[in-house]
Amino acid sequence: MKSILLSILGIIIFLLLLPLLIGCLLIFLMVQLLLFPFRNAKHKKSYFYRDYGLKYSAEYYCSDWYTFYNAIRANDLPIRCIPHYDKKALLCWIDFTYDGTLFTLIFPELTYDHDNKTFTFADVDDADEPINIPIQQYSKELLSEWNAKVTEEDRCREVIYWVTDSNFVNKDDLPNAMETADFFFYAPKNIAASLEKFIAEHSITNPLSR
Repeated sequence: MKSILLSILGIIIFLLLLPLLIGCLLIFLMVQLLLFPFRNAKHKKSYFYRDYGLKYSAEYYCSDWYTFYNAIRANDLPIRCIPHYDKKALLCWIDFTYDGTLFTLIFPELTYDHDNKTFTFADVDDADEPINIPIQQYSKELLSEWNAKVTEEDRCREVIYWVTDSNFVNKDDLPNAMETADFFFYAPKNIAASLEKFIAEHSITNPLSR
């Protein structure tokens, strides 16, 4: 009897919230529709459009790699841009490398393991059991997978995670993160300057890398 009442209550709550959900969806669609002419105009002026000729799509227009690509091309930065295509031969992603370093732009929230003095992120194993993967282990696996599928010219020796404060669960972990060589904090509103800063610092710390 109790389960039946709970089910009925759940249905009533859903029906009450349904107009609100529909309203939010309509507002979202209207905003996207209003933004489209401005975004499309900006897109047609972008280097991405000049180079690939792809029509506007929010799927890549709102992605980090799209913004990074345009910043790199607009400022003629010496960073390799490596496109990836899906099974239909459509561009779906662009990776970036510089001087043997692979940039990783999308990363889950990180937590600092004080006992092992390393950053980890939550994932699941083959049995769908929750696990915490150390950043060094993930980097090793990512590099191995990357170097196995790219040409000799694009092979890398290290991974740098481009992060912001939002990537870290506990803001008290930020001082440790800023001292961790695996991370590079960038300014989302000024990616070109962040890229130039990375190149300058990387050249200084690795003067014999070329």
